[in-house]
Parts: sequence; C-alpha cells; structure tokens
Amino acid sequence: MNWKIIAILLALEDKVRTAEREAGKNKVVFVDFETKKRVEAGYKNLESELKPWRAAAPEQSKKQTRTELGPSNVGNVIRNLFDNTVGYGISTYQNVRTRRELKKDPAAAKKHMTVLIPGLFQNIGSQWRLARVERKKGRLVYHVHPHNGLQKEAREDAAVKQLEELKNKTGKNPYKIISGHSDGAALGIGLAQRKKAVKDHKIYAVQARAPSVHGVSGDYTPGQRILIPLAPNDNVRKSYTARRGAYYNAQRRPHAKVYVVAGEHDGLVKPSDAVYKHAKAHYLARGKQSTHFGTSGGNPDMNKLQSGHIDDIVKEHKGELKREQEAKIRGQYKGEANAKYQERQNMRENKPKTKKAA
Repeated sequence: MNWKIIAILLALEDKVRTAEREAGKNKVVFVDFETKKRVEAGYKNLESELKPWRAAAPEQSKKQTRTELGPSNVGNVIRNLFDNTVGYGISTYQNVRTRRELKKDPAAAKKHMTVLIPGLFQNIGSQWRLARVERKKGRLVYHVHPHNGLQKEAREDAAVKQLEELKNKTGKNPYKIISGHSDGAALGIGLAQRKKAVKDHKIYAVQARAPSVHGVSGDYTPGQRILIPLAPNDNVRKSYTARRGAYYNAQRRPHAKVYVVAGEHDGLVKPSDAVYKHAKAHYLARGKQSTHFGTSGGNPDMNKLQSGHIDDIVKEHKGELKREQEAKIRGQYKGEANAKYQERQNMRENKPKTKKAA
C-alpha cells in the first residue's frame, strides 16, 4: 500500500478518536478570558442567531440528481488533480513574475493585487487558472501557501509572514483583494480580523469562496460525511475546538469587507454552511458547475463569475479612493481659503489708523 495512503488513514483514525474523546469525556465548561462567558453558551446563542439565516439559504434542488451533476463535477475534479501537481509550478512562476513586475515597474504598485489562498488538501497550484484570468484583467496576482495543517493563529501568522516577505523583497505594497477557497477562505477572513495586518498590507476586501467560518451544521451530505473526520475544526457537533472557533469568529469583527460566495450545488460546504455573521453580502453561484471543486479555481465558468465579482470590488474601492481624494482636495482648498481670509482680517486689524486733519 502506498505510504501516503497509510499516512492519510492513520491521520483519519487519530482525528476520529480525538473527536470521540471530546464528545464523550470532555464535560468541563470552558470560559472565555476576554468576555468571561461560557463558550458553549456563546456557541448555542450564535446557532440560534444564525438559524434563520441558514434556513433562508438555498439548498441543492431535489430534482438535480447526482447523475446530472456527475459529469460536470468529474471534469472539475480532473482539472483539480492536474492543478495540484503540474499547476504548482505554474503558480510558483506567477509569483516570481509578480515580484519581478513590482521591482522593475514603479507603476505596478498602483494596480490592485488579488491574493489567492487554496483550501483543505489543496496547494497553490489549484488557483493558477483563476490567477491567469485576473492577470488578463490587469491585476497583480500572488499565491499564499495556506499551511492547512496548522491551527488558526499559526496559519494566520504564516500568511502574514508571506505578505511581509513580498513587501520587503519588492519595496512595494499594493492594495489587496484576498480570494480564498474553503479553508483558504476562512484564513482570508482570519486575516481580515487582524487590524494590524489589514492596515500594514492594505487589505481592502476578502472574497470568501465556500467558507465554513461557523462550522458545518445540519444534516450532512454524503461528501461531508467523508470530509468532516478529516476537518475536525469544522465539526461543531463533536468538537469543542470547532465550536470555540465558530464562536470566536462571530465575536471578532473583520477590519476589511468580507463577501461570501457559495456554490448552489456545493455538497461539501452547502450555502447554509457558508453563512458568515459579519459578511457585507452573500452571493450564490448557480449552475451545474457550482460544486465545491467548481468554485475552487479550476472551472472556467466559475472563474469568470468570481473574477467578475472582483471587478465589482475593485471598482467600489477605486470609487472610494476617488471620493477620499476629492474630499482631501476640498479640505485643502477650504483650509487655504480660510488661511487667506484670516490673513486679510489680521492685516485690517493691524493696519495703523491715520488721524483726520483738523
């Protein structure tokens, strides 16, 4: 048996046992240091708050059978396998190209940069096709390694370090839109929750594709039954750690705008699981290609849709920057006018008075 398969099975067994221990024996009540509230109670309140949101989220049509969706998803899976092997080298080259452009072209820093983060069991290669679409639109692209094996804080630290290295090596710091998929989307939201990271790296917004920031709840799909043991941080039914993460993500407001994009036919992160309490908006990608692998960066139709959404985000930001600049100019003009008026007033007051002749 291949050693990689053995490693996966061992990891699966270990994580299942961990989940069972947490579900069965761990009855102690944990209290959050900052809020002094019981995390379990906080999570239950969060679930009550999100319940109407999840209920309102569209679910896969009963009429849309697996047989109908199968051929579309097989193509997406095959592309995904290619992208996570051969695509890794392509994405690495795209990063090199972006660093070179930032170093040599002074105008490059004025462009917006799309930072791409892959999801669970994916590497940066899975995003090269979406990156190519973004480059054709004139935006810079950069791939961030997700370090999915690390815990939340460590993953965020590793991502910030990569952005810091990019800034130090190029001497440039363009405005950034983070586009992450699945666990990469959760990582992007985590970066948005860090005020210093948002400010230091000029992160304007996060496009969160198929995130599960508050955990996977409700009835599991067949795909989720396979995935959940491998992703205990999403298993809010059995894992205290997952419930704590879901609760903390509700408590920590992002310092950049977050837009959620959910796939209508995503069987791993359903639209109801993609709900995020602090999202500026939730969008639904429709059609047979809107599966989990379809929104992961390999499908041309989904990439066109997702890149079009980034167009809207960049347009919105440019509009804000323009209004800020106009307000600044008006403020300067008003300040200069006030200064001149004050100067004339002072001159009148200080002008020596002449006596009239008798």
